[in-house]
Amino acid sequence: MDWDWLAAHAPIATASVALIASIVAMRAIRVQRSIAKNRAAVDFFIKTEMDQPMLTAHAKYEAAALVLATHTGNSALMARFEASDEYSHVRSYLNIHELLAVGIRKDVIDEDVAYHFWADTLIRHCNECELLIKRLRQRPDHGAAYLELTSLNGRWKARVEEWKRNNRAVKMS
Repeated sequence: MDWDWLAAHAPIATASVALIASIVAMRAIRVQRSIAKNRAAVDFFIKTEMDQPMLTAHAKYEAAALVLATHTGNSALMARFEASDEYSHVRSYLNIHELLAVGIRKDVIDEDVAYHFWADTLIRHCNECELLIKRLRQRPDHGAAYLELTSLNGRWKARVEEWKRNNRAVKMS
């Protein structure tokens, strides 16, 4: 065996092995991160669908949203609504949506998983509460209220519209 040749090429072999090991490690970290983000999304939605206090909060939101819908055309009625318990129920559920949106922006929750489970609900709730959010943002110190939520809502609305366009094109052909 030619020990001189082996000794000359040992640093290259060592560096190659180290490079391959680092690539494998980086890939493993990426996979683990993806799994954690998917799990966070699933955990979030299991909580919203199974946890009794969350189910109660959603039921209170739904009832309050019906009241809100009858008040949006009149600013005096909106002011009265903002002083009611229903207002706090709507705000509480919007806060849940905002938490999801922040988790997505911070890359803690997988957006694709969240979109496929929650897009219709989030978009509908944002539509129902659009005037309320606009009024809230007009208050001092509330200019960024539900900023992440409305940003996510815009992305998801565009995504739904894109899906509809693609589905129409497939049906027509």
